[in-house]
Amino acid sequence: MRGFGFLIGSALLLASPAVRAAELKAGPLFVICSATNERIASNCQAFTEGFVLGLAGAGAICPPPDAYKDVIKDLVRLPRAEIGDKTVAELLVPRLRVRYPCSGV
Repeated sequence: MRGFGFLIGSALLLASPAVRAAELKAGPLFVICSATNERIASNCQAFTEGFVLGLAGAGAICPPPDAYKDVIKDLVRLPRAEIGDKTVAELLVPRLRVRYPCSGV
């Protein structure tokens, strides 16, 4: 059974525009994904996996099954200044579209 973070991540792209992932700040996700506590880090994995699968389900990207692992690695390597006050969508969606394009799109 998938965790709460997974459900939130995948549902955000299907929610009403007022509650979309575009409003979630990337800074807190960076902090969660950088955590060494396994329980906290599992929330990062669940959210990121749900977010990536939500984009894939919407046809925005065509990632391999474990793409969320690379997304997390990339996120925690970003300089904090680059993350700034950006939302999760502003920070990740352009990168994901370049990295995992759908052929024929």
